Amino acid sequence: MNLSSSKNLFFSLSDQIFLTGKKTIKERIFYFINNKKKHQDRIKEIIFEIINGLKKLQSKDIEIKLDFLYAKISLIVDEFFKRLAISFEKNIKRGDFTGFIKNLSSSIMGFFLTAPFISSIKHLYSNRKIFEKLYESLSIDFPERKPKILWFTDTLNDLNGVSSTLKELAWISYKNRLPIKFVTALLEKEIDKSIPPNTILLNFFYSFPLPFYEHYTIKIPSLLDSLEKLIIENPTEIYISTPGPLGLLGIILGKIMNIKVTSIYHTDFVKEANKIVNDEGIISLLIQYERWFYNNSDVVRYQSEDYREILVERGIFSERLKFIPKGIDTEVFRYIPGTKETFHKLYNIPEGINLLYAGRISKDKNVDFLIELHKKLSEKYLNINLIFAGDGPYLKEFKQKTRNSERVYFLGKIKREKLPEIYSAADLFLFPSTTDTFGMVVLEAQACGVPALVTDEGGPKNIILPEETGYTLPINEPNAWISKIEEIISSININNYEWNLKKQKAIENAKKRFKWEIVLQSILLNQ
Repeated sequence: MNLSSSKNLFFSLSDQIFLTGKKTIKERIFYFINNKKKHQDRIKEIIFEIINGLKKLQSKDIEIKLDFLYAKISLIVDEFFKRLAISFEKNIKRGDFTGFIKNLSSSIMGFFLTAPFISSIKHLYSNRKIFEKLYESLSIDFPERKPKILWFTDTLNDLNGVSSTLKELAWISYKNRLPIKFVTALLEKEIDKSIPPNTILLNFFYSFPLPFYEHYTIKIPSLLDSLEKLIIENPTEIYISTPGPLGLLGIILGKIMNIKVTSIYHTDFVKEANKIVNDEGIISLLIQYERWFYNNSDVVRYQSEDYREILVERGIFSERLKFIPKGIDTEVFRYIPGTKETFHKLYNIPEGINLLYAGRISKDKNVDFLIELHKKLSEKYLNINLIFAGDGPYLKEFKQKTRNSERVYFLGKIKREKLPEIYSAADLFLFPSTTDTFGMVVLEAQACGVPALVTDEGGPKNIILPEETGYTLPINEPNAWISKIEEIISSININNYEWNLKKQKAIENAKKRFKWEIVLQSILLNQ
């Protein structure tokens, strides 16, 4: 879409700033030039580039001048927001939110510079609503636009369930030529052949590892540059999977274009932070931000009934809540016969009963709980292997803590195409997390024929069929977990036929209940 209207609005402002007779406004600009901070030095450079550039472009067409000014203003805005991002990174590490709020005021000029562009774009799209109402009053059908979804996510090539789900959905959308494009920002090392072609990669001006999740890098996208790139796509609806900087950009785009914004509640960051940070101030801020973010969406889609109640309790508008199903590609995640022997040789793991955990290695996943279970089981059984597949912020410390534990193995990060072999070699999947809204790894295990033992909190318990394809137990009853695992070991050793029947039912459970076709129908038809 042409941004001439927004640029014209701001060009008139720039004309006021840079005309030689306007001394007082020049003085305001040079307030920033005279500031000696490194951050302001860059702003000073850009301002001089604007002044000199506009002089050189005096004889050029106005569109060229507008494009030049838009690009330069975009750089200035990025510099102001970069300062805010640096402040956020430093202050959150120190727990000094007062300092962050103080620095927020110094970035107000960045918001001021974006206002003319955003308000004029919003005005243009408000006119569409007026015309729609006019057509409706005249009983005339308003010309429908072809549906097109822009799907925003801060994670697409990371080791987590959200990332793998979105990437799979993106590939399915691409192969089936569905009107869905995924919007994200990636580090250079994150860009590879696994990224679907229907992905829009945005430029970002700053990135930093998220405190307490060092393996996850936050990227701050260039606001005006991103808006120019995305408005051209002319979407009819916005989907958001993460409440980070990319999610915020999705909210902004939806608001200024007056189109529907749907957010998906994938991750309970509040509950995860509670287990890792244990700071009431941070938790309170997260709850407030979560409430603000999701209440600025038109629809909030949840993945389990438990979380509908949780979201309502946290102040999310109940009338906006709507269930969304999940899917899995059972052609990829399937049971592979005969892999157990190969697995033991490949990873130098002795034969025995394989208890598997897959996913992020972090404290909020209760991985320490599994070590305690294994210690007690090992007092009675000599052939119990506890296997961890995955990476995460707690991995290094966790490996150090378990260095003297026998028959505990760490496989590290496993490529997606290799995961079915790992699952197929397992006898039982253990997932003690209480913070997952769904639990994609539990579904992957089921699709590969692995019964699962999960907690009775969160989404994973809704994936299994209790007593048929798995079991649910409270996290605060370790003896119950040990008794159930002993019962399973006995079943495997004595009545392998019965256990194989459970494995087959797990595969059927994944195939029948978690089809991508159902998910896509729910999205495209707003069901």
